[in-house]
Amino acid sequence: MTKFQMHEIDKKVLYLTDEDKGRTITNNIENILAMINRKQKYIFSAGDSAKNYKVIYKDTSDYIDEIVLDSVGNFKHWFHLDTKDLRDACKKISEKYNLTLSPDNIIYFDTFEVNDG
Repeated sequence: MTKFQMHEIDKKVLYLTDEDKGRTITNNIENILAMINRKQKYIFSAGDSAKNYKVIYKDTSDYIDEIVLDSVGNFKHWFHLDTKDLRDACKKISEKYNLTLSPDNIIYFDTFEVNDG
């Protein structure tokens, strides 16, 4: 089981934070993305939102990385942002994708628990 919090930044980025309870986000990413897609379909539905919505996460070492998705919202690969600071992570994602992001515009969704499979 993985426990994590989910936030949204500027309706463009999902920010997941690992609660360090059981399995990590890193080791359970496919199940986590499947759960998010079931509960929050608009985030990973096919079309423009799947291409535009970015996902970052804070791991148990407090580093923030990008979870790169394919065109339908499945895990593709990790992209290391090399930062522990949310403001810096937003700046790097903004530059990479030409987005306007502010970590001040963060909305807490909920805390979730996802089984291993």
